[in-house]
Amino acid sequence: MVPTSLIAIPWLYLYLISIAGAVLVNVTLDDSTADFTGEYIMYQGLWNNGASCTACTATPDPGFMYNHSWKDGTVRSTAF
Repeated sequence: MVPTSLIAIPWLYLYLISIAGAVLVNVTLDDSTADFTGEYIMYQGLWNNGASCTACTATPDPGFMYNHSWKDGTVRSTAF
């Protein structure tokens, strides 16, 4: 006879797999003005000023951007 605890393990595994997951998310915010605390966003790393970046992949129409500005932080990954 198989113990009940061993029968429950596959069901627990299937349950945990069903609730685990990940999604790609695009976050858009206005960085040209301060937030409610009076602080501005400080960029570090691979961020570029989109309007003056010639090698950036994000090239939206500046007329549609708030204050005609955006940042590009494109990273190419072979993971996907």
